[in-house]
Amino acid sequence: MSLHKLGFIRKIISLSILNLVLLNSSFGCSCDSIPFNIAIDESTEIFYGKVIKIHEIDQHLPTKIDGFSHSSTKTWCTTFEVIKKWKGSSKKVVEIYQEGTSCDVFFDFGQGYIVYAKNQKSVSTQENSIKLWTWLCSRTHPPFNDNYNEGWDDRKRLDQTFLNHIKTSKTLNFFEDYILKFLVLISLFFAGILFKKKRQKLLTTLCIYLWGITP
Repeated sequence: MSLHKLGFIRKIISLSILNLVLLNSSFGCSCDSIPFNIAIDESTEIFYGKVIKIHEIDQHLPTKIDGFSHSSTKTWCTTFEVIKKWKGSSKKVVEIYQEGTSCDVFFDFGQGYIVYAKNQKSVSTQENSIKLWTWLCSRTHPPFNDNYNEGWDDRKRLDQTFLNHIKTSKTLNFFEDYILKFLVLISLFFAGILFKKKRQKLLTTLCIYLWGITP
């Protein structure tokens, strides 16, 4: 075989391998979901909740999830109102972050999901905070219902594993906390005025009854 033909064959093989790689990457993220026992051990928060807000955080924020670096200009934050929680904090409202790739779970507004989320540190020159992250293969999934009857529903297994679910309470934001404190102060102020008037009236009645004088 001549060198010219051999070089031509090598080019054909290289182009074929490149096409296979590009074709595979175009299909997006593909993985097997984490086994249940591993998922409950590795997750920081496990809950069933309803999506109440989805917003995009537009920032150049390189992230490192499960040991792998991901460079992304978009980070998605999905806010859940927790209906039932098996593991994690007592927060009623939880924010879950995703890196903006094909490995994201595509949450629908108003839909309920069983969420497995893990505390991860964002690797960035701008911030170094820990947030809750999830991804496609974390077992995060909608439960069985009339609109969704594929995949799995871990609620029964979670009930059997975590015999006592976590009681949740809503955490007030700064504005809500300010308004609540303001209303409490106003209530105390008017209660003090009312008590002072009643006290003065009671003192006057006693003085007239006992000594016939007005204080």
